[in-house]
Amino acid sequence: MKIRGTTTSRKKEIVMKKTQGIKILAAVLALGLPAGFALAQDNAPQAKKMGGMSANPVNVLISGGGIVPKGKLLTVYNYSYRNKYNIIDGGESDARTLTNELHLLKIRYSPLDRLELIIVPGYINNNLNQFRNLGESDVNGWNDFYTGATYMFLSERFGDPVSMSVAFGLNLPTGQSGDSHPAGGGAWAYNVGLGLTKVFQPKHRIDLDLKFSDPLEEGNLAVERGYAINFNGSYHYVINDNFDVGLEFVGTYSDAGEKNGVDMNNGTTDLYAGPAVNFILPKYNIWMGIGAYFPVYRDADSPTPYEDYRIDFKLGKLWSF
Repeated sequence: MKIRGTTTSRKKEIVMKKTQGIKILAAVLALGLPAGFALAQDNAPQAKKMGGMSANPVNVLISGGGIVPKGKLLTVYNYSYRNKYNIIDGGESDARTLTNELHLLKIRYSPLDRLELIIVPGYINNNLNQFRNLGESDVNGWNDFYTGATYMFLSERFGDPVSMSVAFGLNLPTGQSGDSHPAGGGAWAYNVGLGLTKVFQPKHRIDLDLKFSDPLEEGNLAVERGYAINFNGSYHYVINDNFDVGLEFVGTYSDAGEKNGVDMNNGTTDLYAGPAVNFILPKYNIWMGIGAYFPVYRDADSPTPYEDYRIDFKLGKLWSF
């Protein structure tokens, strides 16, 4: 893999940063495995089981440890709204504010009992506000599509105490290029992740995710983004076959990127949490969810726009052939 930077010391620093991130990921994974089994202590059989569409996470980043049943196709439309009108560690003249909308279509299919294939095309709408000598503008375009595979090595459907899976994937260089499009897009990146799902029949479900992503090259505007670690989770309580409520959280640590080999000093850490609800139509294998997420923690290396809240919407359909 190409190492960014122009000096030997800078190369060593980047290697140390990436090594540190991988060590953090490995440590959390090591802690997550026994934690997952600890969640399974209350595993007494119940006469009634939770419906397959119930208690799904709403946030666009949470997937958990389960996969689609063999031979089934799942399509999910995700929408996320983020109004970034505030600045971390700065004022309006220090960073450009914007409204960001993300549209994703997740297409998931399982050819085998424990293997799922996925592709996620996406589209971005950005409304950029006036900033210094730059006028207001709208920027729309495709993002970097994701494709990958998930292997479920533990499954509650097959009698294991929890469902746990490992995912491997690539971001494809499908993002738009040009001065008005997101810096660093249009670049290959690899992804690895670990997911856990535990269903406490018939009312409770927990989903946890840990994901690591790292670009393999420079993207738009000669920017190579830094690696990112996502840590996400949800708890949902099933009220009945048509309705459930929950609490969800999403956190991201993003390392600083580089532009033309120069550190951009733009690393960020954030954690958002909030309520989510699902409406389910079991007869048609359809569900709809909406969630609102509010900042719990935010930090940035330099002035950075952020949102006071996020709204996520999800509409899913399971297909049988």
